[in-house]
Amino acid sequence: MGQISGLNSLPVENICVICSVEPLWDDLRKKWVADTPEERVRLQVVQGLLRHGIPASSIGVEKKVAVYGRLKRFDLLVFRQGKPWMVVECKAPSVRLDQTVYDQLFSYRHALGCPLALATNGVHHHLFEYRPDLPEGMVALPELPTFAE
Repeated sequence: MGQISGLNSLPVENICVICSVEPLWDDLRKKWVADTPEERVRLQVVQGLLRHGIPASSIGVEKKVAVYGRLKRFDLLVFRQGKPWMVVECKAPSVRLDQTVYDQLFSYRHALGCPLALATNGVHHHLFEYRPDLPEGMVALPELPTFAE
């Protein structure tokens, strides 16, 4: 096989040989994923979390969680000191962040026991903190708190 400029320095697992559409490389999962609007938002959020100082090793992607006896799959989960810290629900930019999205997000937050929950469609980002001392339980936060292990 001949030399292909620019590809020889890439690890073999980063090259998708047979694809019907151009996939996206997910560096956290170390695999190719379908190029969908939701996946682009998820990858955008991961990059933002990394820039915020959250280590890649503290971010879980698309894992199963039992919610009211049914297996569901969250988009992202950030761990701090080995415990769930923030669950993230990613939607496509065309999806409105409404009560249905919040209900889904809060059910994941409840099942996982993490204090923070973030809903995003890549355009709008709504961050909440669980506050058991308040009647509504969840309060909106203007920004992501500092992450410290």
